[in-house]
Amino acid sequence: MEEEPEAMIPTKDVVVATQAIDAGATIGAEMISLRAVPLDETNRHAFGDPRDVIGRITAIDVLVHQVLAPNFLEPSTD
Repeated sequence: MEEEPEAMIPTKDVVVATQAIDAGATIGAEMISLRAVPLDETNRHAFGDPRDVIGRITAIDVLVHQVLAPNFLEPSTD
Protein backbone atom coordinates (compact mmCIF):
# COMPACT_ATOMS: atom_id res chain seq x y z
CA MET A 1 0.00 0.00 0.00
CA GLU A 2 1.44 3.33 -1.04
CA GLU A 3 1.48 6.21 1.46
CA GLU A 4 0.00 9.49 0.41
CA PRO A 5 2.30 12.51 0.66
CA GLU A 6 1.64 14.74 3.64
CA ALA A 7 -0.21 17.90 2.77
CA MET A 8 1.90 20.96 3.37
CA ILE A 9 0.14 23.33 5.72
CA PRO A 10 1.32 26.93 5.36
CA THR A 11 2.77 28.26 8.60
CA LYS A 12 3.80 31.61 10.00
CA ASP A 13 6.42 32.36 12.66
CA VAL A 14 4.82 34.28 15.51
CA VAL A 15 6.07 35.69 18.80
CA VAL A 16 4.72 33.84 21.84
CA ALA A 17 5.14 34.33 25.57
CA THR A 18 7.40 31.76 27.24
CA GLN A 19 6.05 32.76 30.65
CA ALA A 20 3.09 34.61 32.10
CA ILE A 21 3.59 38.37 31.71
CA ASP A 22 1.67 40.79 33.90
CA ALA A 23 -0.03 43.87 32.49
CA GLY A 24 2.33 46.84 32.71
CA ALA A 25 5.49 44.71 32.42
CA THR A 26 8.30 45.55 30.03
CA ILE A 27 8.88 42.60 27.71
CA GLY A 28 12.38 41.17 27.77
CA ALA A 29 13.97 38.75 25.30
CA GLU A 30 13.80 35.94 27.88
CA MET A 31 10.01 36.27 28.06
CA ILE A 32 9.29 35.43 24.42
CA SER A 33 10.20 33.07 21.59
CA LEU A 34 9.21 32.34 18.00
CA ARG A 35 6.88 29.49 17.14
CA ALA A 36 5.61 28.29 13.77
CA VAL A 37 1.81 28.08 13.74
CA PRO A 38 -0.66 27.29 10.96
CA LEU A 39 -1.36 30.38 8.90
CA ASP A 40 -4.95 31.48 9.41
CA GLU A 41 -7.09 34.51 10.09
CA THR A 42 -6.67 34.29 13.88
CA ASN A 43 -2.97 35.14 13.76
CA ARG A 44 -2.71 37.52 10.81
CA HIS A 45 -1.88 40.48 13.12
CA ALA A 46 0.51 38.53 15.34
CA PHE A 47 4.07 39.81 15.68
CA GLY A 48 6.57 37.82 13.63
CA ASP A 49 9.76 39.52 14.83
CA PRO A 50 10.83 39.55 18.50
CA ARG A 51 12.47 42.96 17.98
CA ASP A 52 8.97 44.41 17.54
CA VAL A 53 7.99 43.52 21.12
CA ILE A 54 11.21 43.55 23.19
CA GLY A 55 11.17 46.65 25.39
CA ARG A 56 7.44 47.24 24.87
CA ILE A 57 4.97 47.38 27.77
CA THR A 58 2.04 44.98 28.00
CA ALA A 59 -1.45 46.46 28.19
CA ILE A 60 -3.01 43.24 29.48
CA ASP A 61 -1.96 40.07 31.27
CA VAL A 62 -0.39 37.63 28.78
CA LEU A 63 -0.63 33.87 29.30
CA VAL A 64 2.15 31.34 28.75
CA HIS A 65 2.30 30.31 25.05
CA GLN A 66 -0.08 33.11 24.05
CA VAL A 67 0.58 34.65 20.63
CA LEU A 68 1.42 38.36 20.91
CA ALA A 69 -0.48 40.89 18.80
CA PRO A 70 -0.41 44.71 18.78
CA ASN A 71 -3.56 45.01 20.90
CA PHE A 72 -1.72 43.28 23.78
CA LEU A 73 0.75 46.16 24.07
CA GLU A 74 0.65 49.80 25.15
CA PRO A 75 0.95 52.21 22.22
CA SER A 76 4.52 52.74 21.09
CA THR A 77 6.10 56.12 21.76
CA ASP A 78 8.24 55.88 18.61
